[in-house]
Amino acid sequence: MTRTVRDAAIVLGVISGPDAKDPVTTNAEGHVPASYTEGLSSSSLQGARLGVIRSFFGTGPEADKVTAVMNAAVAELERLGATVLDPVEILHAETILSQGDNTWGRWLYENGDALDAYLKGLGNLAPVTYEELREIDSGAPLIMPYTPTGGTNSPESLKALAESTEYTQTAVQSAMAEHNLDALVYPTLSLPPAPIGRFQTGSNCHLSAWSGYPAITVPAGYTVDGHPVGLEMIAMPWTEATLLNYAYAFEQGTKHRRSPSLAPALT
Repeated sequence: MTRTVRDAAIVLGVISGPDAKDPVTTNAEGHVPASYTEGLSSSSLQGARLGVIRSFFGTGPEADKVTAVMNAAVAELERLGATVLDPVEILHAETILSQGDNTWGRWLYENGDALDAYLKGLGNLAPVTYEELREIDSGAPLIMPYTPTGGTNSPESLKALAESTEYTQTAVQSAMAEHNLDALVYPTLSLPPAPIGRFQTGSNCHLSAWSGYPAITVPAGYTVDGHPVGLEMIAMPWTEATLLNYAYAFEQGTKHRRSPSLAPALT
């Protein structure tokens, strides 16, 4: 999460690659370019083939506000040189959408192990232990509820992991292959941002999280109420550089980002 796409490319260049503490990252060997910034160009969308997942758009008055912004963004993608297929259907769309707000239980299983490992890794620098943290009723939906450790090895967790990965990878792969696409496009959230203290619904972020495929979100504009809308693009493994290029071209061609008014300028 950065101010600009270029900043995101710089950060990715620093953090990408194998990590001894994360075995999955060994797959990155040989796939990380020397630089993610070299290919950034305002003309990168010219010739790109993009498919719009309309089933990931919401319904109802609030969702219509986001859809209006996304429709304009799709037109901007075409203006910037992309060939846009709209709509593109994906397999298992209803199943994926129906599980969007409960994350198929994967987060609930992974949350305890991840937080416990992180705090233990801090050693004496850890402000609290995981068990102490579980006793704190923060009320924050992204932190609570804390779950027992060891959940990721449970049959329920392994089943949820296998099912959600299979559904989402198949959905992305088949749609892109059928239409010879370079990326799929959809709103990051099909509904406007929820007020502070309320649970956010309408998230489409789990398509990338569950499949493990790279995705990037870039400002698409603002609703009539002034709420930001994100345009998300997902593609096949190891296409981070391509997605950064597309996002950069869209960013430079639209200039939708507005600096936050409640924070001082960075120097």
